[in-house]
Amino acid sequence: MPVVAPRVDEAPYGVPVQRISERDVRLALDVVAAAGGTQNGAPFSIEAVDTLAEAVRADEAAYFEWRFGDQACLRVSRAAQPAWLDEALSAACASYPLRDVDHASSADPRRITDVVSARAFRATRFYRDVMRPCGLEHELKLWLPAPPGHAYAFDLLRASSPDFSERDGKLLSLLLIQIVE
Repeated sequence: MPVVAPRVDEAPYGVPVQRISERDVRLALDVVAAAGGTQNGAPFSIEAVDTLAEAVRADEAAYFEWRFGDQACLRVSRAAQPAWLDEALSAACASYPLRDVDHASSADPRRITDVVSARAFRATRFYRDVMRPCGLEHELKLWLPAPPGHAYAFDLLRASSPDFSERDGKLLSLLLIQIVE
């Protein structure tokens, strides 16, 4: 049975609903099903993170929970972090366009290019000291509701072009509705 998205002018939640393909609805449901399979009180399993990375075609993906100011955070990811990364992140944090302290309350997924131009981003210390050495070019984040002073988010990264698309953002917005409810 085909999935029919509401028309844009049919706004059941008081906001316009964007059209999304049947394939994307199925991908979102796969992510929700993987997220629902989490055991032992963990927020999200590595399978849920992997399923999300497949849905939006990310080269790397992670889920994290961080309390502002803490050195450590809970992180679910397959990618091993290089030993030098924590120091580089601390030194370059001020130039990071998607800083959690600035965006954690965002209800919308954000790409780096939603905040600054690609050219301006490539001129930042964050790009020079963190992204480029890791072989990464693009990032998309989805923040989940969290207590004040905390960030809970999915972080998706791509090594090369293209940047994440509007479709990727719509898919994450659909996921946010499903995961939060």
